Amino acid sequence: MHSARLSGTLTMRGTSTGVTSFTAGAQGATNIAYTLPIAAPAANGYVMSSTTAGVMSWTDPGALGILEEVSGVSNIRRRAAYVQGGIVGTPGTGAIDLQGNRAVITQTATGNYSGVLSGRDNTAAAIYSVVGGGISNSIGSNDNYSVIAGGDDNDISASSTRAFIGSGGTNVMTGSDYTAIVTGLSNSSTSSLRSFIGSGWNNRLVTSSNSAAIVSGQDNTLTQATHSFIGAGITNTMTNSNYAAIVSGNTNTIASSTNGIIVGGSNNTVQTSSNYSVIGGGQDNIITSSTNAFIAGGASNSILTAGNHSAIWGGRNLTITGSRSAGFNSGTMAMTIATDNVVAFGSTNVWLANNTNTPSQLRFYEAQAGAGTFPGVGTNFSAFQAGAQIADITYTLPIALPPANNYVLATTTAGVLSWFDPAGLAGWALTGNATTTAWNGAAGSFLGTTSTQPLTIATTNATPQDITFFSGVSGATKRMEIDGATGYVGIGNITPAASMDIDGGLVVRPPANVAVAANGQTVTPANRSYVVLDPGVAARTGLILANGLQPGQLLILRILETATGSVTLPDVVGSNVDLTGDWVGAANDILSLIWTGTDWIETSRSNN
Repeated sequence: MHSARLSGTLTMRGTSTGVTSFTAGAQGATNIAYTLPIAAPAANGYVMSSTTAGVMSWTDPGALGILEEVSGVSNIRRRAAYVQGGIVGTPGTGAIDLQGNRAVITQTATGNYSGVLSGRDNTAAAIYSVVGGGISNSIGSNDNYSVIAGGDDNDISASSTRAFIGSGGTNVMTGSDYTAIVTGLSNSSTSSLRSFIGSGWNNRLVTSSNSAAIVSGQDNTLTQATHSFIGAGITNTMTNSNYAAIVSGNTNTIASSTNGIIVGGSNNTVQTSSNYSVIGGGQDNIITSSTNAFIAGGASNSILTAGNHSAIWGGRNLTITGSRSAGFNSGTMAMTIATDNVVAFGSTNVWLANNTNTPSQLRFYEAQAGAGTFPGVGTNFSAFQAGAQIADITYTLPIALPPANNYVLATTTAGVLSWFDPAGLAGWALTGNATTTAWNGAAGSFLGTTSTQPLTIATTNATPQDITFFSGVSGATKRMEIDGATGYVGIGNITPAASMDIDGGLVVRPPANVAVAANGQTVTPANRSYVVLDPGVAARTGLILANGLQPGQLLILRILETATGSVTLPDVVGSNVDLTGDWVGAANDILSLIWTGTDWIETSRSNN
């Protein structure tokens, strides 16, 4: 072998005037020697390649990259030299498999025109399907036009055409055409067309939940719920409820209720044909068998059994079973409203507040017929509004209806209202008063004063007028009269001729019998004119009479008719008794006296 050294360029002339030249590069002090191939190329189109030692050979250009065409059907895979483990898969027609490794030969892009673009152990068995990367992701043979972008252990199977799993792990799609799981862990869609799971963990679309969506969260489930939605949260469930939504929350449920909505909260339920009903939030609230119902929030509130068009605004422990009713309860005790067309506020105060310097009104409108604008022209109202008060006022209503018509409400200074005969408020009526209970010494109606002033009955005309008293049926009988001119009193006599003119009997009643139990005993007549003395079986002497109250006071002394003893009133000079002699009275004997202011003077005696 001989060597030739040229300085500059090696030029070779062809069959014509053109030349081909080889020129050394600016190698510096490094020498390079190329050894030419020892044979012609095996086929046209081969290229000359070199080892690091400069040994040149003819090489198929397709063998130079990491990709190769397989089976002559325009499929492409990684060259075997780049596949770890040495297991080579065979892609389908027009398919491409660029993943780095596979556990079995079928883990490749076996579907025609499919692709596995990266990762390992991935399978794209359906036509026009793509696995972008990740590990152990699989698209089944009948899941055409479907895509798994990445992640691990994600699976599309059972004819889920045009389906999509973006990423995440262990997400499964079965028989769910046009459905997508974007990411998350252990999410699944079964037989649910055109549906969507955005993210989360263990969220499920089950059995014909078509055109439905679960955006995120954990353990949320849609079952036979078309056009329905769960936004987020945990353990929310929807069953047989089309066009319904659970936005978020925990353990909320919509069952068999079309267009039902739960916005959030915990353990809230819309169920049993509660169509178009809504629970805003809160805890343990329930709507059952009630369409167009609404619970804003709160705890343990319920609209049950035909509570259609009813609403609970919050609070707690309120149940409504009436239609078109509404309420709020703040108490700890349970309350049930079973009446239609009512608004109830339980265990709370209602404020009509304002900050416009104008008091708010409580209005009661009169009846208006027909639909349209309310209030209509000519529809009037009665209203209550607070005055410009300097202190709070609370009015307490009566506890019963008035006893008669035309009574009015009166109040105490504490605001306690009661029914009052209006005549009693302004004074006794001149036409009579329908009192219910006469004064009995402690309570009842009376004509008089409650102050320290006396009751005065007067006629003040210049011509003296009588004062008369009537009673009897319809008040038709005059019973007593005080003559306006003389002041004479007539009882049973309407024209009295003396200071006391009685047309009828006069009864003087004694007190209880006075026992004369000793000689020299004092008897006090006080405000009496008839006293019965009882000596028993003894002969009592030296009886003493106490002074009278007023000159002219009459006194009748009588010995008890059953007494067997006697009483002696002595006629003693210097005493306060002036008799015709000592009076010794036995049973039924009578002594009559009159008080002069200093002495009891005998007027008569009888020995009976």
